[in-house]
Amino acid sequence: MQVRQLLALLRPNESAFYKGHMVTQTSHLPVEVWMMIVNLVEDHCDLRCLRAANRQLRALASRRLFKTLQVNNDNDMAHSVTNALEAVQSRYVSPLISRVTHEVLWANVMPCMHCSYTVYLLHDLTGLTGKDVKTRRQLSSLFSQIYRLPALAAIHCRFFGDQICSQTSKSTQADYTNPIYPEQQLILDAIFSQPLPSSVKSLTLDNLLPFMTEIYDRPAFVSAVQRLSYLDLSFLEDEEVGYWDTIVHKRFLGVCGASLTSLHLARNGELEQDSSITFDGLCFPSLHTLSLTWLFFDRTGSRESKCTLEQFITRHSATLRQLELKPYYAIIKKGPLPGPGGPFTPVWERLACAMDHLVKIDIVTHDPYRQISESPPGKLLVTNSAHTLVSNDQRQADIKALARFWRAVRLSSQL
Repeated sequence: MQVRQLLALLRPNESAFYKGHMVTQTSHLPVEVWMMIVNLVEDHCDLRCLRAANRQLRALASRRLFKTLQVNNDNDMAHSVTNALEAVQSRYVSPLISRVTHEVLWANVMPCMHCSYTVYLLHDLTGLTGKDVKTRRQLSSLFSQIYRLPALAAIHCRFFGDQICSQTSKSTQADYTNPIYPEQQLILDAIFSQPLPSSVKSLTLDNLLPFMTEIYDRPAFVSAVQRLSYLDLSFLEDEEVGYWDTIVHKRFLGVCGASLTSLHLARNGELEQDSSITFDGLCFPSLHTLSLTWLFFDRTGSRESKCTLEQFITRHSATLRQLELKPYYAIIKKGPLPGPGGPFTPVWERLACAMDHLVKIDIVTHDPYRQISESPPGKLLVTNSAHTLVSNDQRQADIKALARFWRAVRLSSQL
């Protein structure tokens, strides 16, 4: 049923039956009908129809239609940027925008899954390769004006990067001079050219370049991160910069304030974890959701003086209610395994005792991918020639310990 058909319920001197009740323009419409009409509105033409029928419905539909400002790198990016810029500059639309989203769409690229991500076949990245200077200027102008949006609460940017590729094959070091990468530098430079409104509490940056320290050190950027309650980061790793210590830890996590309630972190999918990854000095007193992708527990005993992932999790045991580990690796260095049971049995046992307030855990194992939702996982340990082969008994001990952790969470959530 289309918008115009539903609007027949509102026409003067006409009536219709809805669930056995006669509905006219002056009668009270059921809430279901109102929401059905509002959810079917897709463009300005539908809004004009609503305006002629009912101004209150038009106001409700406008809030929904213009709540998210979407900018896509599709085949007609110039048109997308132009429409978004008009919305930001509109006196009627701009007060309704609460979320700005920039997405890299699959329509832009055809990946060669057996090659490195630097050989993607680009179709028409209009405005990103320098062919359309006007579009680039409009893109910069668009994001440099979002600070004027009075209701802006969330910024979501998903840039092009190697995480779009299959993570099972090792990619070569990224060529950050490739024309596809300066797009995000242009956008972030524009976003943080001015202080953002205090209403911005959510920030998502996917496939973020690690070397843009000049932008990360700006007062506008620092003040925005300090106010966040939701932070979602995934980085393109750069070994020369030391992305975790100098960027993630120092310029993001170290800046976040006490208002942070939801933290999502992701690194690229390499088996070996950077030894510089620690959580020293990080404590978020309001954190209730923690999601970690390609960040692993450490059982090598090489970094006892630093805050490990387990210590970071237990540090927030008083407030943490949801924990996600995607995927979970048990990386075992060569050498004797301390203590009885599996190498990670003590980790899960300690977490089961410490995490009294958890109501949900979501742990994805790597081989095969299995999720703890209603049953414990199967295989937990990754083994290859570079790591110690863990016996089946040890693996089963880890599985049982993780199952006890899962059951403890299930029981506490039912209390």
